[in-house]
Amino acid sequence: MVAANYSLSLSESEGEVKLEYRTKENEKGIIYKIAGVLYVHGYSIVKASVSTGPDGEIHDNCEAVKFGETIQSIDDLENDLRMLLDSKMTVMTYITKFPEKYYRFFVDRENEATANLTVLPGADASLAEISLTTSDRPGLIFEITQVLYMMYYDIVSISADTKDSNVNDKLVIQREDRGPIEPAGLKNLQNSIYKLL
Repeated sequence: MVAANYSLSLSESEGEVKLEYRTKENEKGIIYKIAGVLYVHGYSIVKASVSTGPDGEIHDNCEAVKFGETIQSIDDLENDLRMLLDSKMTVMTYITKFPEKYYRFFVDRENEATANLTVLPGADASLAEISLTTSDRPGLIFEITQVLYMMYYDIVSISADTKDSNVNDKLVIQREDRGPIEPAGLKNLQNSIYKLL
């Protein structure tokens, strides 16, 4: 186990979970881990934001709603989040412990939505901006963050909002090594995300 160097709080009300994660140390894949655990527990993120405060503290906030049967209590959800955040366990190892969720996520996809996706250069060569508008489905943020994680991109900021079953997500990302993102890299990233939609 890794020593916890963050604060995590969750609250639940009428089928909605609000989550706040704070840390002084940036770590790759935090949103990906949070989205994965929420998905397994029967929640889908409908709002998310990442920001850095004036003191350098990173603030991750999520709101998620039930999309199906929740498998455990809010305490179990928090315990699973802490277990994944505190260990070297991968998100995919965690998800395979729940075969029915794994199947639904990776195999049972029937609705193909119309999507408006753009991946453009950011304010400087090391940043890119992703903008996505499409129909929502459980686990969409998880899928996007998984692609970013696997392609070695860090999320600098995220604004995710779902209204009337439509998502409007905006992300600013950078390469894990902080190097420039080439046009071919932008195209590859756009193609990889578009395959999810």
